[in-house]
Amino acid sequence: TALKVGSVKVNTINLARLALDTNTKEEYLEDCKNVIIKNTKTLLDGITSIQTKYNCFEYIYPTATNFVFIKTEKFEAIYKFMLENSIAIRKFKGFIRVTSGTEQENSEFLSVLEKFIKEN
Repeated sequence: TALKVGSVKVNTINLARLALDTNTKEEYLEDCKNVIIKNTKTLLDGITSIQTKYNCFEYIYPTATNFVFIKTEKFEAIYKFMLENSIAIRKFKGFIRVTSGTEQENSEFLSVLEKFIKEN
């Protein structure tokens, strides 16, 4: 089916597909955003739980992003331990930054972090 707009014929089937694609993309992006928010909250909750159990960090910063920022004197040792366990985090003088990943990645990070805290 074609629709004439001005002097241009427009295929209405393609318009419907475009509208569907746009809606699907918006839904997809919304779903992605929600997963990132959920996973980051789970990561933060896990780090906070470790802090409650071991009192091992100076401060865990609240987050509105996809990462958690932690003040710790052991930033260098934690960074090295994570690398030895194939986990990449960022380090800054006196801080580590952990980017939220998948549920599995976050779970693995939290396990390795707790192992580090127990051993040190």
